[in-house]
Formats: sequence, C-alpha cells, structure tokens
Amino acid sequence: MFAIPVIALISSMAIFGERLTTGEWAGIACLGVGLAILSAQSIAAVRRGEREPTPATPTPLDGG
Repeated sequence: MFAIPVIALISSMAIFGERLTTGEWAGIACLGVGLAILSAQSIAAVRRGEREPTPATPTPLDGG
C-alpha cells in the first residue's frame, strides 16, 4: 500500500512527462526509508524467533 503513491508519481512522470518537485522526491525517499526499516525489523524478528515468517504464497481455502 505504501508503494501506491510512488507508483502514481513515477507513472505520471513516465506517461505525461511531468517533472517531480523536490518535495515529491523527498516523499518518495521517506517512504523508501520507512519500508526499509519495517522490512529490516520484520526480518530481525523472524531471525530471533519472535514470529513466524509470512508464507510467500497464500494457502488454499478448505471446503471451497
């Protein structure tokens, strides 16, 4: 969900030739740093055994 604004800005840049402002680039950088921090914390928690890793593929529903 955090990547949606970044994708929208980059798409508008690519499709419509818009130029991003310094504030927009700073926002993209902040989102990137935030996602990196969350990912690092999640990976560290899995390695410490505090939580189970999230499966890469969803498990099928029973009785469907």
